[in-house]
Amino acid sequence: MIYEAQDYVIACWLLTDRFRDKILETSMDDFEELSLAQQMFRFIREEYLKNPRFDISDILLSPAGKKYQDYIRDVTIEVPTTQLFPHYFERFKKDSQQRKVRKYLAELCLSNIDIDIPEVVQKLLEIATGEEKTKSAGPRELAIELYDMLEEAYNLKGKLPGISTGYKALDCAIGGILNNMYIILGGRPSMGKSAFAINLAFNVLKNRGKVLYASVEMSRKQILARIVARVMRLPLNDVKFGILSDEHWLKITNQLIPFLAESGFHILEGETKISEILNEAKRLKAKYGKLDLLVIDYLQTLRLGETKRSEYERVSEISQTLREFAKHEHIPVLGVAQLNRSCEERENKRPMLSDLKESSQLEQDADVILFLYRPAYYDEEFKDKTLTELIIAKNRDGQTGTILYSWFEQYQVFIEREDVHKTISQVDQEK
Repeated sequence: MIYEAQDYVIACWLLTDRFRDKILETSMDDFEELSLAQQMFRFIREEYLKNPRFDISDILLSPAGKKYQDYIRDVTIEVPTTQLFPHYFERFKKDSQQRKVRKYLAELCLSNIDIDIPEVVQKLLEIATGEEKTKSAGPRELAIELYDMLEEAYNLKGKLPGISTGYKALDCAIGGILNNMYIILGGRPSMGKSAFAINLAFNVLKNRGKVLYASVEMSRKQILARIVARVMRLPLNDVKFGILSDEHWLKITNQLIPFLAESGFHILEGETKISEILNEAKRLKAKYGKLDLLVIDYLQTLRLGETKRSEYERVSEISQTLREFAKHEHIPVLGVAQLNRSCEERENKRPMLSDLKESSQLEQDADVILFLYRPAYYDEEFKDKTLTELIIAKNRDGQTGTILYSWFEQYQVFIEREDVHKTISQVDQEK
């Protein structure tokens, strides 16, 4: 007969894969020290990391299994059913807590150091909640993290790890928009930053994503007008002044408006206080269960509160806040940013990381930094007026480089080119 909950737990893991996910929530010190259950757990965990659906015969035929055949036979024979696993696992965890508390208090009593009561209370709380922490990640944590990472990558089967941007070359470069990514889209005025951000947001919507677009300068009507121009391939001015054919009107009312009504698109207009924007993002995440993209247009207009700071300190803190928000809330953030005038004082006007306005902290915090650059804006003799370069100036987990687009301003649309990776020198030769 099994008298220890830890033996029942081991037996269940040997007999069925139904409850083996709990192996990842268990450590060696959860078991009674030097017990057969503790030694058996070591081999079960190693086997699980190699093959989560291992069979008991895999254990029995291994060198370790032969060593513990008697124990394996005894515990598996004594288990009439595995259905009671949740109950026994809970008992096993409570037994573990009791052992850890007794051990900690015994060590405390034997020590000659002064007792720090708050530290003792904190330690006991950590044991009670199962949140005992060390500063470094140990072998077990690293092995589990590696397993989870590779399993997640394997299950992708070549698919994007993040939600698609709608642009193949950009997806290949950054892996799509990941759920904890902080992206900065920068450029000088008239490069099409807001339009590109709207294009990305709409592409996420088409992939059934949920988007919050926080716009400080553009109104909801202006954003919606740009979406209509983009989708219908209508000049923006025609949309503004209602120059629509019957065919266009039918398509808008029968397709675009129903799509928006059923989508997860939200626009926050004119809000500059960062706390309000992030609270709205959290509210939408709670509503939908996720938020696939938060767009802020643009970063340097945000406010932190009433405290007085220099522009450098203000933008730095805003950037750090957005980065932490993306990581902790698992909500990707796309921040549109203005660049300073430094690039216009150079012979080569292409933006550089040092051109980010007000703060080098933006460069440090962002996972991905994108710059928009239109050669024809600075050179009236440049032949291709639509050519736009999307410069990937920083890519924490991938390569940098330049992707080429055609920018049709009147339709507010960016289209990825067939010669998407043409080199900068080739572009310059076409002047």
